[in-house]
Amino acid sequence: DVVVNFSSSVTAYCAEDTLKTLLSKADFALVSAKTRGNFAVILYQERGDGKSLILGKEQWSDYIMTSMSEDRIKMAFQGVKDDLNKDTLNHKEIYLRLVDPSGEVFTAGYFMPMLMTLGLTNDVDKHLFNLAFDYAKTFETETSLALNVSTDFIVDRGNINWLDERLKALEKTCSTKLIFEVSDRIAQHSLDDLILFAQMVKSHGHNLGLDNFSAASDKLLYLEKLTPLYIKADQAFLLDMIGENQSNSLSIITKSLGTTLIATAVESKEQ
Repeated sequence: DVVVNFSSSVTAYCAEDTLKTLLSKADFALVSAKTRGNFAVILYQERGDGKSLILGKEQWSDYIMTSMSEDRIKMAFQGVKDDLNKDTLNHKEIYLRLVDPSGEVFTAGYFMPMLMTLGLTNDVDKHLFNLAFDYAKTFETETSLALNVSTDFIVDRGNINWLDERLKALEKTCSTKLIFEVSDRIAQHSLDDLILFAQMVKSHGHNLGLDNFSAASDKLLYLEKLTPLYIKADQAFLLDMIGENQSNSLSIITKSLGTTLIATAVESKEQ
């Protein structure tokens, strides 16, 4: 038997669009659909400000590499709190932002799918790490810094060796604790690689965090091999899995490991 999976994209045609522009829009949407998983459909939508990046794949590659060399891929920060009513941060998460020559800012979600298709995630991850490590040296607080790491980076042993050496050097000049945050999907497909990665970062006194957590209650034993510092999951998923029953398997295993549960997409007091 042959299993065939499909992703598709849709884009509107405007009279002023050239064929190249139209195909670039459709290609960008298709790449975005593939990162969502099988059978995803993405409708290409302009940003609404007339400043969308409409580039072909080769142009995207040149654009990203030039942006790094010109220091136009920047860091943005978001604090994670234990209590909304207190100023104390649990940790500070670092995000990527791309700034075009005119000063327009694009979030990572806009260009990351194209990076994955072009095989540039390793280069951008290393760029982010270098920025973050320089920042950590001047970060005079006990708050930890969380960095997002792509699947492509973790499954490449050469990257692990590179990061190992960078962390050894960082130990001599910095006491800031780092959290390397990865998508839970990596654990489902490349657990051995992730365990090796987790062991390496922990050997330097840093930690692992899991994002986009969505594992079934009967498939949680891999958490014991990873012992993440925290797990981030959509509030709707946590409500469904935990609800009023605090003795469920997720609560039991996270408490035994000392792992914190963090709810994302919380938009109301009720949630």
